[in-house]
Amino acid sequence: MAVNLSRNGPALQEAYEQVVNEKSPTDWALFTYEGNSNDIRVAGTGVRRGRE
Repeated sequence: MAVNLSRNGPALQEAYEQVVNEKSPTDWALFTYEGNSNDIRVAGTGVRRGRE
């Protein structure tokens, strides 16, 4: 069973880029499966408390 990254690829890439970008305050991203499928989606992104 393979994971599908292509269905939500642009959103996954954007979340990743926000986390690795030094100029972005975003420092975490959570990824999850979409429903009962092999499709990965972004569940959320954010900033740790105290880093705002």
